[in-house]
Amino acid sequence: MASDELLILFSTLLAFGIPLLVSLVIYLLFCFCIYKVGQKFKVGSFLAFCVPIYNFYLLCRCAGLTGQKQLLYTIGSLLPLVQIVIFVYIWGTISHRLGKNFWLFGLLSLFFLPVLVLAFDSSKPSGSGEQEALKVSEGDRLEINEKEKAAPQEKKQVEKPSYTNSSFYISEIELVKINLIDYRHKKKRLFIQYETLAMFLLLMFLFSVMYLIDDKLSIDKEAFETEVAIQNSQITRLSKKTVKVTEALRLKKRLGEILADIKNLKENLEDASYFFDKVRSKVPDKAWLTSMDQRDDMLVITGIAETQPTLALFLNNLKTYSKFGEIALIESIRLPINGNDFYRYTIHAKYK
Repeated sequence: MASDELLILFSTLLAFGIPLLVSLVIYLLFCFCIYKVGQKFKVGSFLAFCVPIYNFYLLCRCAGLTGQKQLLYTIGSLLPLVQIVIFVYIWGTISHRLGKNFWLFGLLSLFFLPVLVLAFDSSKPSGSGEQEALKVSEGDRLEINEKEKAAPQEKKQVEKPSYTNSSFYISEIELVKINLIDYRHKKKRLFIQYETLAMFLLLMFLFSVMYLIDDKLSIDKEAFETEVAIQNSQITRLSKKTVKVTEALRLKKRLGEILADIKNLKENLEDASYFFDKVRSKVPDKAWLTSMDQRDDMLVITGIAETQPTLALFLNNLKTYSKFGEIALIESIRLPINGNDFYRYTIHAKYK
């Protein structure tokens, strides 16, 4: 039984495991290609691009989308029909930023071709696209500048220390540099946290896939066992039917033998009837048959004759019949009946 279960499990793995493995390899290849595209804009890491849905969010960043647009386009990519328009726009925008034709590469994105071209060619962001790429990669500095512009214009005065040692004096520019370095460290830590979250989501996705595979294997195993039980019951029924058919054939053969015996018996009876009729035809007038009995190869004939010559005539008639060989009168007894003398006789006639 254990070997049967292992065989079932192995066959199920071959049936479902290989297609899933091929699908996983193709998905990882796709993730690697879009990661190569993201490298040109200095966006994301390979593990981040392996996370479903989030990788499209990163592609929106590569297309130059910021803020709520990234989230809206990512949600729209999950909607039927709408996702086609969004795919064409996103890949068309990325291609345009890399110096390619918007519509050509946008429409071909439905067939995965631009992904391969943009991933492995030598194109780089140029013109306005390069500035946008730098904006994405150095967003921290631009955000600081925007905050400084939005804040009220107040002159910052740095009080000089009361002591005269100039080595302890920190200028305003150096203070901004220190704050910028600290801000970049915070951004780096935040990016590491995002990568950790992406890895966690990827692991959750893989565990979900493994759970679905295990559940599918369990369902398929139950279905296979049910099918095996059905096949076994059908085999049992066929075996019973085979036994019944064999018995019916045996009975048919026996019936044929019985019918052949009946036919032979009927023929023998017809022959016997003809034989007895032939013997009766040999009986002369004034002689009668009372019985005929067949014993082995001999016919015993008994009867009554009115006179001795009549009995002698009957014997002569029997000798003319070709079926008989030796004919012998065994006894002839005088028998008075109603004042007249009759003779009761017994004759043995052997067959040839």
